Amino acid sequence: MKKMICLLVIIFTFSCKENTKPTTKTVSETTTTTKVAISTRQITGNWSVQEHIKEGTSSICNDCPTLSFNEPLSATLTFSDGENEFYTWQFSDEVLSITFLGNEYSEHYIPSGDYSISIKSANAFTTLRLTSSDDEFVLRK
Repeated sequence: MKKMICLLVIIFTFSCKENTKPTTKTVSETTTTTKVAISTRQITGNWSVQEHIKEGTSSICNDCPTLSFNEPLSATLTFSDGENEFYTWQFSDEVLSITFLGNEYSEHYIPSGDYSISIKSANAFTTLRLTSSDDEFVLRK
């Protein structure tokens, strides 16, 4: 009988499970923002103008012109009807300087001036955002 009780105690002891309730740990994540330098190579190429924001009013483009940043630092804006405007551009210290080649008093799409620049890649496209004190252009390729 004594052996039987010992056997039951041993079986009972090993058959009991520990409380395996999952423990919750609080993990604090530190987000580090790293500023990535933009190169002239990232700017060059064909960009479709998607949006023009002037004085807080957004104009989304339905028949988008294409802005081609070429080397050596020339740019061509091509409208859907084939009409072109020509510009020069320079990039340094996160500022893109654009100058219209033509009569500055004539009507043209992109005002000459300095634009802060940001480039973001997402899935199937890259967005180039040009921002000045008066205008903002959103371009994609």
